[in-house]
Amino acid sequence: MADQLAKLFSAQIKKLRKDGNDTPETLAAKLTAAGAVTTEEEVRSWEKARGIPGRDTLAALCKLYECELYRLFGLKSEEEFHNLTLSANISSEEALALQFTPVNLF
Repeated sequence: MADQLAKLFSAQIKKLRKDGNDTPETLAAKLTAAGAVTTEEEVRSWEKARGIPGRDTLAALCKLYECELYRLFGLKSEEEFHNLTLSANISSEEALALQFTPVNLF
């Protein structure tokens, strides 16, 4: 199920990046400037569904794209996101990184 989260994130982050006319390099630079140090290689790995960024980077992405966390995964509601993460077989650390509302971070 963690793979499913990575695949959802992969598709959506690529779409958001392209819609924002960013390359992996420029997205990484924007995230780094926002305090979430990120490399071009990390962005490319997300787009290949090889992982999901940590909490700080997810928060920076939410702020950059002016969206709620569930939208970064291409989902329609916070409830859908919550149910998906509850059913995912992910570590408690990963779950903690994902279980937040960006509004609480800013």
